[in-house]
Amino acid sequence: MAAQSWKVTFGANANKSDMTKIAMFRQNLDRDGNTWHWWTCMLNQDAKETYETIKKAFLEHYGAAQNKAVSRFNLQNELLLLQ
Repeated sequence: MAAQSWKVTFGANANKSDMTKIAMFRQNLDRDGNTWHWWTCMLNQDAKETYETIKKAFLEHYGAAQNKAVSRFNLQNELLLLQ
């Protein structure tokens, strides 16, 4: 993460904070959880280009509106899998 931060601050990618945000987002996904599966299998490569598209897709999939119909048991299991 420190190397990525250096590249964004001083390297050719200066002023491109999306790279750091995307790296931090991806780094915090639990490999045993649903979000890792969503990132690797469901989210298309084009959506991974900018942080805004990732954020939008994440909220569409995991936002409160999507989870209203989910049972309390399933929601608790999802929360327990978050890192």
